[in-house]
Amino acid sequence: MSAAATESGGSARAKPAGSKPSSRRGWVRKLAAVMLIALLGAGAWFYLYVPFMQARSAAAQRAQSATDSLAGDIAALATRLDALAAQQTAQVASQTQLAEAQQAFAVQLANAAGARDADSWVLAEIEYLVLAASQRLALAGDVATAQAALLAADERAKASDRPEFVPVRAELAHDIAALAAVPRPDLDGLAFELDAVMRRVDSLPVKPIADTSVAAVEPPPAAAPSSGWRGLAAALWQDLMSLVEVAEGDLPDSVLFDPKLRYFLTQTLKLELSGARLALVSRDAVNFRAALDLASEVLERYYDGTDGAVRSAAEVVARARAVELAPTLPTVSASLSAVRTARAALATPAP
Repeated sequence: MSAAATESGGSARAKPAGSKPSSRRGWVRKLAAVMLIALLGAGAWFYLYVPFMQARSAAAQRAQSATDSLAGDIAALATRLDALAAQQTAQVASQTQLAEAQQAFAVQLANAAGARDADSWVLAEIEYLVLAASQRLALAGDVATAQAALLAADERAKASDRPEFVPVRAELAHDIAALAAVPRPDLDGLAFELDAVMRRVDSLPVKPIADTSVAAVEPPPAAAPSSGWRGLAAALWQDLMSLVEVAEGDLPDSVLFDPKLRYFLTQTLKLELSGARLALVSRDAVNFRAALDLASEVLERYYDGTDGAVRSAAEVVARARAVELAPTLPTVSASLSAVRTARAALATPAP
C-alpha cells in the first residue's frame, strides 16, 4: 500500500517537473495553427480575392469601356439626330416652298383654264354666227344678213384680242369682202314698182277694138232634089248645113275683136305681175323671169304703146327682167373651217 501510494505520489510529483515542455508544445501547436490559418487565409486571399478583384477590375474596365463606347454612340446619335433635325427643317422649308409653288401653279392653271373656257365660248359664238351666215346664203340667198353675221363674228373676235383668233379673222375678212362684191339690187323698191303697175292696169289703154263686119260665106246653090232615098238623104244634109254659118276673116292679133275680152286681159296682166312680185320676194328667179316675160308680151301685144302709162309700165317690167335674182354666191366654208380648227386646237390639252 505504501508502494502504491509512493508510486502514485511519485507520479504526482513528477507532473510539475514536466509541465514546461507540455506548455511549449501547446504554444507551438497554437502557433502552427495560427500559421496554418494565416497560410490558409493567404492562400484564400491569393486564390480567391485577388482573382475576384482582378475580375472585378476587368469587369469595371469593361463596364467603363462599354460606358465610354455607349457615350460615344450616344454622342454620335445625338449628332446624327441634330443632322436629321436640320435636314427635317430643310425638308419642311422645301415642302413649304413646294406647297407655295403648287398653289401658285394651281392659280395659274385655273387662270389658264378660265382663259381657255372664255376663248372656247368666244369661238362657239363665232361659229354660230358663221353657221347662220352660211344658212342664210344657202337657203334664202340673203347676202345682206350673211354679211351682217360675219361682221358680228369679226367684231366678237376683235374684242377678245387673242393671237389664236388671227387666222379666223383673216378668213372672215376674205369672206366679208367676197359678199360685199355680190350685186344687191333694191328688191323691195322693185316689188313696190311692180305693185304700182299692177294697180294701174285697169286704167291702161288697150289697142283699138275691131269694128269691121265680116261677110258670111255664101253656101253653094242647092242641087235639084232627087227621088228616092238618095234625095231624102241629100235634103237632110242640106238642111243641116244651113244651120251652121262659117265666117272667114283676116284680123291681126293686135286688134281685139271682142270688147268682153278686156276683162280677161287685165286679169291676166294682174296675175302675172302678182306672180312676179311673189317670185321676187321668194328669190325664185325662174318663175320671176317667166311671169315678167308673159307680162311684157301682153303689154306689147294688146296695149297701146303710144300711151305714156303703158310705156312706163313696160319700162318697169323690162328693168325688172334685167335684175339677177340668183347671182353666184360665195361660200363661207373657209371661215367655218378656220373657226373649227381653232376650237380643235383649243380643246387639245396643253403639254
